[in-house]
Amino acid sequence: MSLPNWFIRLLGNLLPVATYRRLPRETPEGITFCLDGPDKLRPQQREFLFQGWCYSNQQRIKAMRIITYAGRQKVRYGIERRDLLQAFQTRSDSVLYAGFEAPMTLPPGPTRFTLEAQMEDGSWRPIITEYFIRPSLHPFVPWRFIRLLGYFLPLSTYRPLPRETAEGIIFSLDSPRKLRPKQREFLFRGWCFSKSQRIKAVRIITPAGWQKTRYGIERHDLLEAFPTWSDPVLYAGFEVPVTAPRGSTRFTVEAQMEDGSWRPIITEYFIRPLLTIFHRGGRENTINSLPGTESAFPNTSGSSRPNPFFPLWCPLITRM
Repeated sequence: MSLPNWFIRLLGNLLPVATYRRLPRETPEGITFCLDGPDKLRPQQREFLFQGWCYSNQQRIKAMRIITYAGRQKVRYGIERRDLLQAFQTRSDSVLYAGFEAPMTLPPGPTRFTLEAQMEDGSWRPIITEYFIRPSLHPFVPWRFIRLLGYFLPLSTYRPLPRETAEGIIFSLDSPRKLRPKQREFLFRGWCFSKSQRIKAVRIITPAGWQKTRYGIERHDLLEAFPTWSDPVLYAGFEVPVTAPRGSTRFTVEAQMEDGSWRPIITEYFIRPLLTIFHRGGRENTINSLPGTESAFPNTSGSSRPNPFFPLWCPLITRM
């Protein structure tokens, strides 16, 4: 049995929850649609890109809009969606160009929205009324507590999953996943590309200043995932050697667009524990033991002796 909407909205003030399902549906007027994302919003996620698709077999859809408490906002409609042609076994242009997206800015808490489509005759038809839920409170494990715990345990603050900014920049941070106390130097890697403009350069900003990354690394593994944007995807990789002190280091990744402006991509933390973790045998996990960083820096630390101490493992907590 599904939970009541009021309970879901109440729970959304504490935890990231989704109020709608990513399944194709049809309205009584014959409009087939699906809301792709975002699935869940985090407390600090003020801006996001609302995406989905819709089409009608009866009339052509001319435009779309989204209505919230702040007023009406036009949606960019007509985005190419080749994945729908195979799903519906058709070559119709109305299905091919059924995608839509709109950058949104929301306050904490639930925000009611209505999605409408303008038909060929000029009338506006409602598609769905739902809620965006941006938690107003931090999760039960506060983010500051996670960073504090990172002083003692190797934790990850970000997930290596593709995400999209409000400006339409798709990106992912690949490594490092976790830092060790002796791991002062490491190779920061990831990829990003924009659907609207060409990215000229990528930089990372830390308390020590800003540092340009090596952007344009070939990433053949992304071509299969993003076949539509083959040219910018192939050379979307970036990497930069970073030196971080012990503790938490706030960093921001920015991309320079074709017009010369710098756009923020993500702000996160590198967490390098203050204390050494004892483990069974082997040496401390330094930069040379991370996957994909063997050639980043030479190994000058040598091998360490096995440590006989082995405490109870604690579950690693990741950011929600």
